[in-house]
Amino acid sequence: MRLPLIHLNEVLEWEKEQSPKISPSLREAFYCGEPTLNVFLSRYARQSEEQNTARTWVALDKPNKKIVGYVSISNTSIEKQDAASAVRSYVNPIPALLIARLAVDQTYKR
Repeated sequence: MRLPLIHLNEVLEWEKEQSPKISPSLREAFYCGEPTLNVFLSRYARQSEEQNTARTWVALDKPNKKIVGYVSISNTSIEKQDAASAVRSYVNPIPALLIARLAVDQTYKR
């Protein structure tokens, strides 16, 4: 099954349109087996968006009203001396993206 990644804000809007049909919320129902990743999605992903510290993208199974998985990405940088020799000619520090959180709901893991 291939699902597009949808920005967290779009998921929240879709969830709001579905209410009160969805209980618990999509984010609260997400369970990947790692409590810290579950809590991040349900409580902190939105805060990270608002504080501009991370962007969260969600794979949403709309027909089943379930979040399949998510990835949270942050900006970061790498110091030249810590980088591979192939990129040492780049600016210092080297801009990069950090996969801060990555999780898949247990019912979709294969």
